[in-house]
Amino acid sequence: MKNKKIIFVEGLWKSGKSTFIQDLKNKYQLKNIDEPSHTHDLALVTPKEISGWYLREHYKNIDKAINTLNASSTSISIIERSPLSSLAFISTYQPELFEGRELLKEFIEKINILEERNIEMAFVFLKQDNFLQIVERMKSDLNTKQYAIDLNKLQIFIQKLEELLLKLQREKHIEVLFSPDPQEIDI
Repeated sequence: MKNKKIIFVEGLWKSGKSTFIQDLKNKYQLKNIDEPSHTHDLALVTPKEISGWYLREHYKNIDKAINTLNASSTSISIIERSPLSSLAFISTYQPELFEGRELLKEFIEKINILEERNIEMAFVFLKQDNFLQIVERMKSDLNTKQYAIDLNKLQIFIQKLEELLLKLQREKHIEVLFSPDPQEIDI
């Protein structure tokens, strides 16, 4: 039996995550779980409520992927973004709202649960070779244009995300692929 695997696709907003996922889906006939969006929940008002909501939804997406893997013949599930995106976002834009070390510890505990269930994890990180083009796309989108204003913070966010991925890879928790061509990935 094939090993079960969850693949997370990470990167800046408008960096091509959805296109990358679509290419993988087309090549391997896979199912995916989209990135959560808080814009439909009008009860979320404060930044802390919104960030907490995203963390919970990212964990729910992992649970959905586990359920999909267990309930079907599918051996791979793709998720757009992971809790690591929220951790990098919070530590860049809202460091006063949450304790980052505790949040990372919680994520590592989730990784350990997946390992106990023999579910592998891989991360695809879409590096930003075309940063200014991505910023222009972000500026034209109502949901992301506010983050395109401060380019320094945007670069810090993506740097923190990359650092988190590299840290977990060094600790042998995860596998990370940097900007691979979806047609060259052999699942």
